Amino acid sequence: MLSDPFRAMKRQPERLIVAGRLVLSVFSLLAILLDPSGSGKYANLAFALLAGYLVYATLLAFLVWRLPKLPGHLPMITHVIDLIVFFLLMYFSERAAAFACFVFSIMGATLRWQWRGTLWTTVAALVASIGLGVLAMQFRHDPAFQLDRFILRSLYLAVVAILVGYLGIYQERRRSQISMLAAWPRDLPLEASALVCGVLKQACGVLRARRILMAWDEKEEPWVHLALWSSGEFNWTREPPTRFQPLVAEPLLGSDFFCQDLRTPVPTVLLRSPAGLQTWHGSPLHSDLQQRFAVESVLSLNLRGENLQGYLFFLDKRGLTSDDLLLGEAVAREVSARLDLFYLIQRLK
Repeated sequence: MLSDPFRAMKRQPERLIVAGRLVLSVFSLLAILLDPSGSGKYANLAFALLAGYLVYATLLAFLVWRLPKLPGHLPMITHVIDLIVFFLLMYFSERAAAFACFVFSIMGATLRWQWRGTLWTTVAALVASIGLGVLAMQFRHDPAFQLDRFILRSLYLAVVAILVGYLGIYQERRRSQISMLAAWPRDLPLEASALVCGVLKQACGVLRARRILMAWDEKEEPWVHLALWSSGEFNWTREPPTRFQPLVAEPLLGSDFFCQDLRTPVPTVLLRSPAGLQTWHGSPLHSDLQQRFAVESVLSLNLRGENLQGYLFFLDKRGLTSDDLLLGEAVAREVSARLDLFYLIQRLK
C-alpha cells in the first residue's frame, strides 16, 4: 500500500511529458502540411518522420494513461527515442520543429532527473549538432550549409540548456529545504541550551546560512538573550535590555526583511509589509549589534510567541531572495512554537 503514492508521483511527470509530446507532434506535422516547401528537398522524409512520431506519441499517451503500472525503463527508452527524432529533424529539416523537439527533450529530462538529466541531454545534443555540422561541411560539402547559422543554433541550444538547468537546480534545492523543514525533530530537550542550539542548527541547515543569531526576551525576565550558532560552535549570552535597543531600525519593527550588504554607506533593505514587498534605505540593525557580530548581510525574521518575542537573524547568507523570506517565516514560526512549548512545560513543572 505504501508504494501507491510513490507510483502516482512518478506517473505525474510522465503524463505531462506524453501530453506535451502529443501536442508537439501534432503541430509539427501540421506545419509541414501547411507549408511543405519549408523543409527543402527532404520534405517528404520529414513528413514521414513526424507522421510516425505522431503515431508513436499517440500510442505512448494511451499506454501511460491506461496502464496501472509503468515499466521501470520506460522514461529512459522514450527519452532516447525523443533525442533520436531531434537528431533526425536537425539533419533533414531546417524547421523550428527540431529546436522544439530539443526544448521538449530537455524539459522532460529536467522533470525526470533534475539538473543531471539537463546536463547529459545538453551534452548529447551539442555533440550531435557539432557532428552534423562537421558532416555537412567536411564530408558532404553541402553548399547550403551556413557556418554562422550553425554557430547560432548551437548557441541557442546552450542558452536554453543553461536556463532549464538552473530551474532544475532551483527545484531540487527548494525540495531539499522543504524536506528538512518537514523533518524538523519533534523531541524536546530538557535543557534550554540544548533546545536553542538544536533549533538554530536545524534552521541554519534549512536556509543554508553560514551563521544564525537569535535575539529574544522572555516576558517575565529583564534580559535580552543572544544565541549564536556558527559552523558547529554555539554561544549564548544574556545582555541588559537597553544594550541593543532597538535591535532593528524603527521603520522595520514588526516586518521581516533582508539586506544583501550592510557595508555600503546606505544599505538597501527589502521588507515584507501588508502592501507587499517594499524597499527601504538605511542601516537595518543596531550599530553595536552589527559591529559585534561583524554582520555583512542579514535575513531578519520576527519571533512571536506567548512567552517570548524577538528576532531570528540569518547572517552572511549569499544570494538572498524573496523566496528566503517566505521559507524563513515558516522556520521562524517553528522556532517560536518550540520555545513556547518548552517554556510552557517549565511552567507546568
